[in-house]
Amino acid sequence: MATRRDPSTWFDAVNVGLLTVVAAACLIPMFHVTALSLSEEGAILSGRVGLVPVGFQLRGYRTVFESAAMMRAFGFTVYLTILGTSVNVMITALGAYPLAKPDLVGRRVIWLMILFTMFFSGGLIPLFMVVRSLGLLDTVWALILPGTIATFNLILMKTYFSGIPASLAESARMDGASEIGILLRIIIPLSTPIIATLTLFYGVGHWSQFFQALIYIQDPDKYTLQLRLQQLITEGVGYGPTVVFGQSDDIPVESVKAGAIMFVTAPVLIAFPFLQKHFVKGALIGSLKE
Repeated sequence: MATRRDPSTWFDAVNVGLLTVVAAACLIPMFHVTALSLSEEGAILSGRVGLVPVGFQLRGYRTVFESAAMMRAFGFTVYLTILGTSVNVMITALGAYPLAKPDLVGRRVIWLMILFTMFFSGGLIPLFMVVRSLGLLDTVWALILPGTIATFNLILMKTYFSGIPASLAESARMDGASEIGILLRIIIPLSTPIIATLTLFYGVGHWSQFFQALIYIQDPDKYTLQLRLQQLITEGVGYGPTVVFGQSDDIPVESVKAGAIMFVTAPVLIAFPFLQKHFVKGALIGSLKE
């Protein structure tokens, strides 16, 4: 006698299959680049490198770590990421807290004005003129202030704050706490998941800064890692490495390119597992709770 299969079993099987394909599509290129970074130059040029290194070597990584230009870019990018993420999260929290209060005067109008920025902007040239007129060109603030608040992130944090019981704030207010005190001592400690989520969003954004740095930064000492990586990969086999690593005829170009890609990518891959638990919880609650 035939038995009917539970529809959820088919769904789970299809879901696992699709996710496996997606995961493979993400992981295979990464394994390939890793193998390139650890392979001999001749094996790379002859196309013999797949997912396993051929002729194991670390010259590519050694060249990257010995490059003063790459190390300056790394230091500046770390500084940009820490400073920018701190400013972003702080300002986003200061904006989300009053918007989460239903009794805020003009709340609907303010909210509509904020949502308007998700669909319309002044454009690149007006933004560049504003940054230039404020004297921010060639400074780290040119990479931070124009994108201080991401509207989507503000929505997530505002929605999360709205889910915190108002009675907690009322009790603190009756005890004489100020609004800033309530935010810092009650709301923020209860909002670890959404803060971790936005830290990841903003942090990855700053770590990946390329286009803004290309537009606003001309001082080589303030180049981001992504800008240096673009120089290395797209400006020609001879010219790119010469700009980044100096004059040398003994640079293993292809393995250096792959090593630089892994060098730029690794910090995000290392940080994500530590934030994953909070990221899932914060993203779900911040997007669903109202």
